Order: sequence, then structure tokens, then C-alpha cells
Amino acid sequence: MKCSVITVPSPNRKRGREDVRVHAGPVGTRLWGHGVYMLIPLVVAALLYLAVVALAVSLVVSRRRRIGRRATADAENVKRMAYVGELAGGLAHEIRNPLSSMNMNLQLLAEDLAAPTPPSHAELLQRVRTILREVRRLSDILDDFLRFARKPELSLAEENVNDIVDEVVEFISPKSLIGRVRIFKNYERNALPCLVDRDALKQALLNVLLNANEAMPDGGDLIVGTSRDKGFLKIEVTDTGVGITPEALARIFDAYHSTKKNGSGLGLATSRRIIEEHGGRILVHSEPGKGTRVSILLPIAGR
Repeated sequence: MKCSVITVPSPNRKRGREDVRVHAGPVGTRLWGHGVYMLIPLVVAALLYLAVVALAVSLVVSRRRRIGRRATADAENVKRMAYVGELAGGLAHEIRNPLSSMNMNLQLLAEDLAAPTPPSHAELLQRVRTILREVRRLSDILDDFLRFARKPELSLAEENVNDIVDEVVEFISPKSLIGRVRIFKNYERNALPCLVDRDALKQALLNVLLNANEAMPDGGDLIVGTSRDKGFLKIEVTDTGVGITPEALARIFDAYHSTKKNGSGLGLATSRRIIEEHGGRILVHSEPGKGTRVSILLPIAGR
């Protein structure tokens, strides 16, 4: 096998010594190749190390995400349980008064019947009527609660909302007339169809209109209108009643929060839930002593 010879001048050439010769033959090539082969395990080890590090980082990130999701779920569960507890407390508070009234009247009725000289028939009948009134009140409280707690199953259809609003306005007109409330209507001329559940929307509007009527114990004006607001149909109900304080306004949609003596505290909470199930929003603006404006926004069909 041939090899090349590299001559390196010797520093002591003057003394007659020979040049130093280095053979760059197969042995040199084998030494270089052996060095490359020695690097391969190091590269493989480095790649394996990087893979292990990447896997460890992935596991840590995945675990942190699971912990984050679990913490979020736990927070939601805590919030949900707190809300359920608030509802239960509100329901218990609402039913306590009629139950106490029924208990008192039943005791009085038992004493009257056991007396040597029972009271007149008219007095006994009055006791019974009071008890029946409280029973109906209990039934209404439970109906309101179930209506609010049950998730609404909407049957959506394309409807002319002006017609629905007008039906509810006509329904409350006799009550408004008795309360010396004047009703003014101002509807969008061009029909704006929306996908709504007719009965559910009527219930939401009825709650709002009844509240507006009751906010004007000495009479006043009730203005009901519809208009286009970008991709929404806006329903506005404005009254000239007593208005709402900022403190009460902040809790106006809270369950069992009511400023009315005989209010259930679920009317506006139910209305908001129905409107939001339709993909809409309900907003309230009020000034004490001047009145309140409730705005309902519903998506226009096809938008």
C-alpha cells in the first residue's frame, strides 16, 4: 500500500542530521476515523438527554395545566355551592313568613273551636280565609322558585317581537288604568324578526312591565318602545316612578333581592336568565326620584 511522505526540516540540519519524515498513511486515517466514531456515543447521549429534558418539561407543564383545570373546576364548584346555598337561604326566608302566619291562625282557630262559646261563623270563616291566602302565597313562592331554578327549554321560532311586546302591554293595561298609569307605545315600523320562545319572552317582559307599574304607586307614565340597535332589536321600558338607589341597583338581578313589600325577588332574575338564554342582554338605568329604564337587546334573526 502506498503512502505519502512529508518532510519536515530539522532544526539541527547544519550538524548533518537528517530531516524528520512523517508517514501520513493508513495508520493516520484510522486514527481520524476512530476519533469520529468516539464522538457518536456522545452525540447520541446528548440527544437522549435533550429528549429526557423535553419529556420532563412536557410532564411538568401538563401537570400544571391539570392542576390549573382542577383548581378552576374546584373554584366553580365552590361558587356554585355558594349560589345554591344563597338560593336555599332565600327560599327558607320567603316561606318562613307564610308558615308562621298559618301556624298562628291554626292555633287561634283551634282555640276558638275548643272554647265553651265558639265565635261567630263569620269570624271562623275569616280565619280559614287567612290560612287559604297564605297557602296560595306559599304555592306562588314555590312556583317562582321552580321557574327560576329550572333551566328553560326554549322552543325557538322566528317571531315579530313587536307583536309579542304589544300582547304583554295589552295584558297589563287594565292594571295600569287602575293605578293611573298612562301607557305610550313607540314601536319600530319595520318588523324585525328574532328567534325567540314566545311564551318565555312574554314572561320576561311581563316581569319588567309589572315592576314598572309598581314603581309608580301614585300614577305616572310608562313608555314602551322597540328599535334597531346595530344587529340587535332593542326593547325599552321606561317609567317615571320612584327610581332605584345605586345600592339596590347593584343587586337588582340577585335572587330573592326585592325592594317591594310583597315581591318574590325572582322576577328580574328570571327575566335576565330568559333573555341571556336567547343570546341577549338586559340593562337597567335608574335615577332615584326620576324613574327607571330597562333595555332588552335580542339578536335579529339572520344577523
